[in-house]
Amino acid sequence: MTEHLCSEETCPAVIGKITAYWDKSRLSNHRIESLAQLLDAKLREEMPDLF
Repeated sequence: MTEHLCSEETCPAVIGKITAYWDKSRLSNHRIESLAQLLDAKLREEMPDLF
């Protein structure tokens, strides 16, 4: 899912109007919340036994 965080060249600190990182290595709560539906769909596709 890195394509939702970084381009091939960089990982921007702000994506749209959302601050992406809390510090150098941790995503901000707002960015995590904005990715929740995508993550849910990916998990359901890749690991259906979890649901």
